[in-house]
Amino acid sequence: MVDAIDEMGELDNTLGSAKHYNHFPAGWAWAMYTPFQWTKQIASHFGGTRNGMAISWPKGIQARGEVRDQFHHVIDVYPAILEIVGVETPVQLNGIALKPVEGISMAYSFDDAKAEGRRTTQYFEMLGNQGIYHDGWMASALRGVPWVSENPPANLLEMPWELYHVEEGFSQA
Repeated sequence: MVDAIDEMGELDNTLGSAKHYNHFPAGWAWAMYTPFQWTKQIASHFGGTRNGMAISWPKGIQARGEVRDQFHHVIDVYPAILEIVGVETPVQLNGIALKPVEGISMAYSFDDAKAEGRRTTQYFEMLGNQGIYHDGWMASALRGVPWVSENPPANLLEMPWELYHVEEGFSQA
C-alpha cells in the first residue's frame, strides 16, 4: 500500500503536465468520497455509485421532505419516468427490436417511505473491480486502484472477495 500512496504523491506533483490524462488528484477524489473506502472508479465498493438522489414532482408525490432508503440503481430511473407519465416501455423502434429494460421503477416508493424495496440484486463492474448487491449484502472484489492506469493482469474469477452487510454498515467499513 505504501507504493500506491507514494504514486499518489507523484501524481499530485506532475498533475497538469503531459504525463497524465488529467483529472483532479486521486487523494482529493478519495477524500471527497468519504466515508466510502474508494473512489468513483471502484464500483465494487460503491465508488461513485452510492449517491443520494432528489426527486421533486409536486403534482404527483404527496410526501414532502422525506427520505427513502430502498436500494435502487441508475437503471431504475428510466422505468420510473415511463411509469409516472403512463408510457409503456417500447419494444421496438423503427421496426428494430429493442433490448428489454432491466430497471425496476422506483415510483412505488414515492408515497410510501416504508415500502419494501423491489431491487433485490444488482451487479457492478468497472475496470475489473466487481461487486454484487443482494438483499442488503454486498460482495466486493478489488482488482486495482484508480490512480494506476494499468493494473497488473489478474484472473477476474480468482480475485479475493469481501462481504459486507450494507443494511448495517452502508459504507462497507
